[in-house]
Amino acid sequence: MKDYFNYVGKTCVVTGGSNGMGKATVEMLLDLGAKVYNLDLVPGDIAGMEYIQVNLTERESIDKAFEKLPPTIDKFFGVAGIVGVGPGQTAELVVKINFLSYKYMLDNYLFDRMAWGGAIAFITSGACRGWITQKHEYFPMIHASYDWALEFIRANEQNMDPVGSYAISKRALACIIAAKSEKYYEKEIRINNVMPGHTKTGLLEGVVKFMGSDDFMHNYFGVIKRESLPEEIASLLVFVNSDLASFVTAATISGEGGLMTLCDLGVRTDINGGAFFKGPVLFPK
Repeated sequence: MKDYFNYVGKTCVVTGGSNGMGKATVEMLLDLGAKVYNLDLVPGDIAGMEYIQVNLTERESIDKAFEKLPPTIDKFFGVAGIVGVGPGQTAELVVKINFLSYKYMLDNYLFDRMAWGGAIAFITSGACRGWITQKHEYFPMIHASYDWALEFIRANEQNMDPVGSYAISKRALACIIAAKSEKYYEKEIRINNVMPGHTKTGLLEGVVKFMGSDDFMHNYFGVIKRESLPEEIASLLVFVNSDLASFVTAATISGEGGLMTLCDLGVRTDINGGAFFKGPVLFPK
């Protein structure tokens, strides 16, 4: 029987592989015969993977993690992220983890370390809808240095809606994926993002607690009127980084159960497509 996915013996790196969608991704990759490295702040409980501790808010920690990885990576899965509703989860922290950590990896490591013909997939979010129409809120960070981008977020922290930093971080991630796609394909490396909606993970539980109920969630289901399971989103990640998706790059793979289509039709209120800054964009002095 032909191995259409072609993961056997491949070196795969997953961020956030200790729980939720990341854990489900690690489990699938192991079942498919891959050698899996889990980069996370806390260790996971999955037998057969290699765990490397990393703090995505610190560039030095990312540097040390890449020192411990094999010199060549076949597949990279950027899954780790936070929503910004927990204690101490400031806009700066959210953007550091959800966007700046991956920008740092894309700028400094992944192009050189990825195998020729490799593949990269990141988790974004339904909240990144509007990344094209609302570029003014984040685009200055795309080609800037890490330090300048951080100062940009600090300058605008009070300018955001409560969930604004999450949406802006995911929009910026979707944009940099597209912006890097041609450069990465010089080595035939494909780079995509998977856009889930409400997914049954600990992050969603935190959002429900923050909102005070789950009414908002039920009001914004798509055609499929339930949350997705971590395994359902992991399957999209595994598919898009496999040989079966060899002609897919610079793409947004939708995994939100048809919600965005219903928003386009006007059947659902589009809560994700608008601006998240409360005033004009501010720039570092």
